[in-house]
Amino acid sequence: MDLNDLQLVLKTPLGQVFQRINQVFWVCSADMSETLYISPSYEQIWGRSTQSLYECPESFTDPICSEDRERVTAAVEGLLVGVEMDQEYRIIRPDSSIRWIHDRAFPLRDETGHVYCLAGIAEDITARKQAQEALKESEQAFSESEKRFRQIAENIDEVVWMFDPRANQILYINPVYEQIWGRTCQSLYERPLAWMEAIHPEDQGRVMGALEKRTTSGGEDIYRIVRPDGEIRWIRDRAFPVWDETGQVYQVIGVVEDITERKIAEEKLRKSEANLLSAQRIAHVGSWEFDVRSQQLTWSEEKLRIFGFDPTQPEPTYTQLVEMIHPDDRPIFNQAVSRALAEGTSYEIVFRIKRPSGQIRHIETRGEAIFNSAGQVVQLFGTVVDITERKQALEETLKALQRERELSEAKSRFIAMTSHDLRTPLTTIQSSVDLLKHHHLKLSEEKQQTHLVRISSAVGQMTSMVQDVLLLSEGEAGQLQFTPAPVDLGQMCRSLVADLQVADKNQHSLTFAVSGECETSPLLLDSKLVRYTLTNILSNALKYSPTGSAIHFDLTWHQDQVVFKIQDQGIGIPSEDVPRLFESFYRASNVGTTPGTGLGLAIIKQCVDLHGGNIAVDSVVGKGTTFTVTLPLSNSSQV
Repeated sequence: MDLNDLQLVLKTPLGQVFQRINQVFWVCSADMSETLYISPSYEQIWGRSTQSLYECPESFTDPICSEDRERVTAAVEGLLVGVEMDQEYRIIRPDSSIRWIHDRAFPLRDETGHVYCLAGIAEDITARKQAQEALKESEQAFSESEKRFRQIAENIDEVVWMFDPRANQILYINPVYEQIWGRTCQSLYERPLAWMEAIHPEDQGRVMGALEKRTTSGGEDIYRIVRPDGEIRWIRDRAFPVWDETGQVYQVIGVVEDITERKIAEEKLRKSEANLLSAQRIAHVGSWEFDVRSQQLTWSEEKLRIFGFDPTQPEPTYTQLVEMIHPDDRPIFNQAVSRALAEGTSYEIVFRIKRPSGQIRHIETRGEAIFNSAGQVVQLFGTVVDITERKQALEETLKALQRERELSEAKSRFIAMTSHDLRTPLTTIQSSVDLLKHHHLKLSEEKQQTHLVRISSAVGQMTSMVQDVLLLSEGEAGQLQFTPAPVDLGQMCRSLVADLQVADKNQHSLTFAVSGECETSPLLLDSKLVRYTLTNILSNALKYSPTGSAIHFDLTWHQDQVVFKIQDQGIGIPSEDVPRLFESFYRASNVGTTPGTGLGLAIIKQCVDLHGGNIAVDSVVGKGTTFTVTLPLSNSSQV
């Protein structure tokens, strides 16, 4: 833990505890030249403003009584060289009243053992001192001062008790015991050791073992108690033996205080420190510091790793850091740092870096300014996190959402088109059926035949559309069957071309050429899938090519594969549409009103994949498109 971590801790709920406790929590620089933090209780106890210490840390010793100042100054000098301080001294408030202070201080060290600041807790023990003084006076004239002692003891927050070790009897205990222990004072008068029954089981053996020493020599012990309601409280118990003329202890006087809030604060501070170190290691969060005066940039080990450096090597300079930042991101980085230095504003920015290995990473950094007592920015500190994977995941999510949105829109268009395309042949069928049903006697044989042909053609259109949907559904469900069998590929292609020419009514010049040894022996292919593939590509070539244009269909046989090439002189496919051409429901942006479902090429891709082949597209808008389908012959052996 270092000064930056302390700044963070003071901004957590733990900082709110420091704002409310009756003790004064303070932090200063390692040389005590600067007050970094002092809790508000200082103003109540010292009667002076906290601002006076921020502006002049040396004024800390001014209120100390002259009789105590030399002793406290010596303890402070020891603190500066690493010796913890534990002092009781008096201060004089501005209203001339005197208060007793118990001040404990210790140096805070970072992981290397370097002292980066001093911290302490000071509390007002005036009431306790008054009680002790009253008790001392009672040793000589107890009967005269008993009333005064009780008045004092019963108006302080600590437990005051008196015990006679010779008679094993509680002489006095004030009512605060009942508030802290949750048990009656009467129980102690009846059974003097009943207070020990409340001690936490884990502490009981230790406390009982030290009891005899505390009774004879005095001392202090800290332990936990368990109240009747189950609540656990922390106790600080101090005993002061009183000797008679013969040197025998005839009374033991004690002061007990509830230090639960202080222990909770200390525990939270320790946990915060441990959690911070663990969090940096586990979450891969790096930290950094920038000293304004020396212009020195300090990197944590995790930040060095994030930026691709070996932690055992010297830290990069600020200039080297800026050079690592992507040129497009440097302006926003420089602007954020400049504003923080000039105005003390915090910032949170994301930028890219180029590691020494050349790898690009996305970094999120947060920075905050530290001020001196004059309100000047003396340091910047912050954290860095590598968010590259998070950025990539976000981009992938956005792409997936975009694809899902486009697919949904495409499906909607498909439903609309399918509804229209199904309605048209249904209308044709219905009108022809109505004519044949009601007027068949008036219709000549030729006209009746014409209507039957129209019905047959409409049924064929609907069957083709339903077949496309079924094939796509089977493919997406992984149920599209691949059944290779001997195929006379040359004869299949000639038959297919002849059927398409009849349907096209010779509006285009459709030529077929074959080369290789396809004619010599049947090939093992799935004729259904191959025929569907070729039919769809040739039909698209006819549909999107101007009347009278030429379409070339070439079949080439190689030793281990067959290649189909279909070339047209049609409208072509825009280059930006080619990568998505084989997605379901996707149609090129230049098809206009030409009917289509956007399913054909998606099904073709599945047919080709089942053969273990591939399909390529080469197209120029306005000049035509070439589809090349390659099917391996070895795949048939897997069946």
